[in-house]
Amino acid sequence: MHLILHDLSPEQARRHLPAQSETVRWFDAAPSVKPCTGCYGCWTTAPAGECVIPDRGQEFCHLLAQAGKLTIVSRCYYGGFSPDVKAVIDRHIGYMLPYFHAYEGEMHHVPRYERRIELAWHLYGDISEAERETTRRYAAANERNFHAASHTVAFYDCASATPGAEERPHAAPASPPVSRVAFINGSPRGDSGVSTKLLKLLEAKLPGIEIVHGWRAGTACDAFVFAFPLYVDGIPSNLLRELAAHENDMPPGARVYALVNNGFYEGTQNATAIAILRNWSARAGLAWGQGLGVGAGEILQQASLMAMAPFVARGSMKRFDRAMDTLAGHILAGDGGEDLYHTPDMPPRWGYMLGGDLSFRLAGKKNGLSKREMKRRL
Repeated sequence: MHLILHDLSPEQARRHLPAQSETVRWFDAAPSVKPCTGCYGCWTTAPAGECVIPDRGQEFCHLLAQAGKLTIVSRCYYGGFSPDVKAVIDRHIGYMLPYFHAYEGEMHHVPRYERRIELAWHLYGDISEAERETTRRYAAANERNFHAASHTVAFYDCASATPGAEERPHAAPASPPVSRVAFINGSPRGDSGVSTKLLKLLEAKLPGIEIVHGWRAGTACDAFVFAFPLYVDGIPSNLLRELAAHENDMPPGARVYALVNNGFYEGTQNATAIAILRNWSARAGLAWGQGLGVGAGEILQQASLMAMAPFVARGSMKRFDRAMDTLAGHILAGDGGEDLYHTPDMPPRWGYMLGGDLSFRLAGKKNGLSKREMKRRL
């Protein structure tokens, strides 16, 4: 089956998409599909492989399980999907198994299905060259995570681009000394996620700075720090929707910094999400500061800040602490630097993967799922 996920109007879909049939199915993205909450219920509760949120996102999981090709038609937002399309994509992670293996030199989830799907991306709108390059990297990352057979990318220019699609001119970057910084926590888990812990660690390195938590339209901040987890190689749909909503009311010239974490081992897997935020900054007329991509975020999730303090000061997380110092230094100076990526050297990747596998097996067992039931196919 050829599954087409799109954000077109009904009239546009009839005009541009191949007719639906026994072998072609459309799935229209709509705000009625709620964002993924990061609960992992699709992996550790029955029925495994299916999202536990009771809306149309469950239907997409079943359709994707039967598809041999997935075509995504979406308005381009900053080098990625529209918020509605991204919400649907984020809800499909049960398509893979929770377990890990090394694939093409990186840590990835093990496939649930033997079939290798074909991916095709069709993005439309007023798309800058930087956004096109980000899209190409994004699609390649998705191919690896999907264990797909192939991927293609096509762009379609059109006049009805996203609101504020023209890049706003950058005002002069924030001048030191920096006095007020906004922390934006984009994690769907809220205060219980790794993003909160990263922001707390960073705040301790910004003495004398007024920290504003959350969006405050019109607030005169010198810098904005966005902390969020990697969701299917990109920005979580809940944060993407907020970025689009606030694109035109940001203080011109303020600096943007990113703290992105993922559950895989390699910090470099956060590169595409950082690039998407950088493209948003250009659209919003903001100056880019620096991004820090943190791998093996679950290490931070499993340890309290009190317990981590000596671990950060010495041992395998010392490089992570230096990277955080570098980011904090650029924020204090009101300037920017090259994006940084932290991959731990302890535990080794194989040990981290084994620990992840065990934690998912135990969670499934606690919910009454056998190993076989966790591997079920829709």
